[in-house]
Amino acid sequence: MKILTLPDLHGKDIWTKIDFARYDKVIFVGDYVDSSTHTDLEILDNLRAIIEFKKTNEAKVELLLGNHDIQYLFQNKYRCDGHRLSMDEVLHTEYAQNQELFKYIFQLGNHVWTHAGISNTWFNQVKNVLPHYGFESNPSSIHVGINILARFEFSKLVQTFSVRGGSEKANGIFFADKKEMEFDNLIGVHQYVGHSRVSNISRHSNKYWEIHFLDCLDTTYELLEIELSDVDSNYEPKYSIKNVE
Repeated sequence: MKILTLPDLHGKDIWTKIDFARYDKVIFVGDYVDSSTHTDLEILDNLRAIIEFKKTNEAKVELLLGNHDIQYLFQNKYRCDGHRLSMDEVLHTEYAQNQELFKYIFQLGNHVWTHAGISNTWFNQVKNVLPHYGFESNPSSIHVGINILARFEFSKLVQTFSVRGGSEKANGIFFADKKEMEFDNLIGVHQYVGHSRVSNISRHSNKYWEIHFLDCLDTTYELLEIELSDVDSNYEPKYSIKNVE
């Protein structure tokens, strides 16, 4: 299986230059909107094109939500830098009418995609509530636990610690920071995240976990290609960088 992961676009349409026929799975990690360089119309047209791309390639394409997306989906909540008051209503409508097309997490075996990442501290904290909903956490079903939280305990997904104005010990999956994820990554999984800006795609790993930081489109048009032969094992994937002109 060959997988292409696209980081935070923020209005950029570079995804339209890709030959998606080369891939078995295409994963967007969120933050489709808000930009310092693109107009309201450019942002809206790009989002609508991404939604249409998902509708016509439903099995191949995964659309994750980022913090810049949920602030419009859940109107007047979870505001973040770059919010556009002028787009509040129209973006809320787009996300709300197409909410079933978006996910909070995607998982293949021990490979996990979220917008900002799952820290060990955060997961150990929130998994204590999951048995109340009949779920016992294990590495192969992290996505099930996240979706339960999204339905019943959504505030835990968007929690923040003091640096971001919150009071928790760790950030949730929309606000996890590169500094915490470099040293506190969820044990036993390969993670692929955006959110934290990097100049180039970067990989951090040890014998317990691995994470790729992908949010580099402000400086270089690099995308991550992943090749998996068996997603149900601890098979070491093959990685390559695709440069989009």
